[in-house]
Amino acid sequence: MSKNEINRDDKYNRKLFYRVRTGYYIFNPNLALKVEGEWVNVYDLLLLDRLAPDYEHQHSGWGIKLDEIRAKNMENCKNQLRALLVNMMGG
Repeated sequence: MSKNEINRDDKYNRKLFYRVRTGYYIFNPNLALKVEGEWVNVYDLLLLDRLAPDYEHQHSGWGIKLDEIRAKNMENCKNQLRALLVNMMGG
C-alpha cells in the first residue's frame, strides 16, 4: 500500500491510499470509479454502514448497547472522512 500513497513521489504511484498512521490506511477520499459511465466516489460505493457488524440491540455483559456504540463510531468515521476530504481539497 505504501507504494501507492497519496503523497508519495513515484511515476508508478496510483495514489490509491491515504496513510492515517504507520500501518493504517484508508482509500483515497478523492478516489472515484466509473460506474455505468458516471464517476462515483469510492465511499459512496462502499456503503460504510454495511461494513460494520450489526449487533441488533445486543448487550455486552456490562450493560452496554453495542449497536449504539457502533452507530456512534460509524458517525465519527464519516465525520473524519468528510474533514479529511475538505483538508485535501484545500478548504
